[in-house]
Amino acid sequence: MDSNTARSPPTKCGNGSPLIAPTRRPRPKPRAPRTGKPLSAFPEFAAALAAKPPPLGGLPLRFDAVDPDALADQILGRDYTLDIAGCLGRAWDLVISDFWPIVGVSALVFALAFAANSVGIGLILNGPLLGGWYWFALKKNP
Repeated sequence: MDSNTARSPPTKCGNGSPLIAPTRRPRPKPRAPRTGKPLSAFPEFAAALAAKPPPLGGLPLRFDAVDPDALADQILGRDYTLDIAGCLGRAWDLVISDFWPIVGVSALVFALAFAANSVGIGLILNGPLLGGWYWFALKKNP
């Protein structure tokens, strides 16, 4: 046989049985015919679909419009002061007051969250871990 001649792959083993066994697919089950009727035409669904939903009692159907300029004047008319530098200073004082416990608990929560996420149970444990960290942080507020 010439090396340039293409050969077809073998289809049978030496004993005559096929290399790949034919597959037998199960026949599909017959489906119910489509009738084109609405569900309310069937007696099983007629009672449930005939019942009307209760009206929305007690809820307003329309909300009154708010004048944006009047609302802005009302909010700006309130007496308040926002001292951002004072807020950051108090936050820094809280961190410095218990620096090493805050760093230790933060590192512990970070390590546990990292371990939980690497194992695959982070979705379950991240919430309680962060909730515990928030509780710890808020407990430190004098």
